[in-house]
Amino acid sequence: MNSRFSGIRILFAFGSTFDKVLHRYKDLKEEISALSCTPLDPTKMFSLYIAVGFWSTYVVDLLSVASTDGHFEPVCSSISLPALPRSLLLHDFGAPHLLIGLRDGTLVAFTFVKNEFQDKRVFSLGTEPVGLAQFEMGEKKVVFANGSRAALFYLEKGILQHSSILIKVNVTPPCETTPLNVAR
Repeated sequence: MNSRFSGIRILFAFGSTFDKVLHRYKDLKEEISALSCTPLDPTKMFSLYIAVGFWSTYVVDLLSVASTDGHFEPVCSSISLPALPRSLLLHDFGAPHLLIGLRDGTLVAFTFVKNEFQDKRVFSLGTEPVGLAQFEMGEKKVVFANGSRAALFYLEKGILQHSSILIKVNVTPPCETTPLNVAR
């Protein structure tokens, strides 16, 4: 869809059966660069929030699906970011955070407290766009972020920390091939 014509509409259907589906939508004037509906609580199969990044403004909006009129309600917006958001992740390290992977290799992190973004932190992971994946490592909830360089992000004493990691890829040479002898 192209936003120059009629805008963009996000439409989600929620429900466990087809006879009881709740539709939620939001008309947008801009094109979407990244979208996340990852639940803050990993034990739940749904999220109360949807994070949406935009191409032209370099802004991320957080929308709530809890409205009764069928619209996504805006919760808060990030300040204008230094580059295009390419990946988003709402993650609860023990305190809810929004992680934003940017096109220029930067990761921007906000804490999400009382329906607003606070405590902006910026981390450089090189020059390639940053991708994000969450998982648990023992008892810790961590996020793997990769750009030109990779890092693990975790909460330590209430502060978002990161540890650079080295990923070594072994490339094995291709199998030797023997030319086929074709009889004529």
